[in-house]
Amino acid sequence: MKISHLSPSLVAGVLLAFLAGCSNTPKPGPVAVLSDSSTCATKVSLASAKPLPYDPEKATAIDLRINATSACVTGESGARSLYDVVALPDAGIAYSLSVGSYPVGDTILTPRVQLLGRDGAVLREISRQDFIYRGKILTAMVRAHKDECYLVVRSDPETVGKDERQVKDGSREFPVLAIIPGGVAAGSFSYGTSSIETKTYVHSGLVKVVIRPLATSG
Repeated sequence: MKISHLSPSLVAGVLLAFLAGCSNTPKPGPVAVLSDSSTCATKVSLASAKPLPYDPEKATAIDLRINATSACVTGESGARSLYDVVALPDAGIAYSLSVGSYPVGDTILTPRVQLLGRDGAVLREISRQDFIYRGKILTAMVRAHKDECYLVVRSDPETVGKDERQVKDGSREFPVLAIIPGGVAAGSFSYGTSSIETKTYVHSGLVKVVIRPLATSG
């Protein structure tokens, strides 16, 4: 029997090609359209709710990555949304919640937030209009009510596909050398700059839910 030996260089080349293929695995792209083949329920499922960690001494957070693999729900109007669910701490704890949607490339998820009771009934809703930009983050803040047990983050189908333009202000600084009697003086001058950033609203994105303890009297 004749046994062939592979050269070390050939083995190294095969390994490099394999590793390159692994590292170039494409990341999920933004979800701008929910296709007709998307399976959407008529009601939000609470079975996979993620527990929101709570620390009475400091703020804690959980990241929600909503993408093409996320659950889908059909609203009363027939429009569909991707969503994720967070289980809130036990009632009786005073805290506030902030929900922030972070830009991903040139897209951002426009969130709608629903606060549900233990039985899944919608007790309160935070619409897109309640969110404001804090820097680049689309944020809303609320104080939790004792009967609210779940927080649902849904994409807003009414705004998906629309663009949001923001003016970004900045400044540039340049060094300056000036000849003065007895030597050279160094300084700088600066001037303001501005640019327009455009973000497209989509169904997918990164949302951070932050819980902060509130001081209680007595």
